[in-house]
Formats: sequence, C-alpha cells, structure tokens
Amino acid sequence: MRKLSDKEQLIVDDYFRYTIDEISEGIPKYVIQDVLQHYLDLQDYLACAGIKKALMWFDFDKELNCVLNEIINKNNNR
Repeated sequence: MRKLSDKEQLIVDDYFRYTIDEISEGIPKYVIQDVLQHYLDLQDYLACAGIKKALMWFDFDKELNCVLNEIINKNNNR
C-alpha cells in the first residue's frame, strides 16, 4: 500500500468533511452507505476512503457517547 500524495489526501479529507456535514444535518446512515456503494461502483477509491472514514468516525463517536452517558449516569446515581 502506497502513501497518498498531498493532493490525494486533500480529496479524501474533503469527502470526509462533506460526509460528516451530511451526517450532522441528519442524512440517514443508509443513504451515506448507498453513496459509498455508488463510488465503489465508479471505482473512485479516494471518495470511498473519505466516506468510509466518516462512517467509522460516526460509529465511534456514537459508541463513545453511549459509554460516556453510562459513566455520567452511574456517577449521578451515587
């Protein structure tokens, strides 16, 4: 696996930011997954990398918030 050029990394980062914005605006995850499949079909792997990164970030962020809420609730019930 080769390292991305600066230009390629900017493309990945742009798709990441666009996808995070879409998720933040309430676009359902399944729609984003459909978009990811579209770019896979087009073999646009830089776009795929950015979208996949955003989906993974979103899933991690959601899981982290659940864990933090559990900790806060435990502390409030003491």
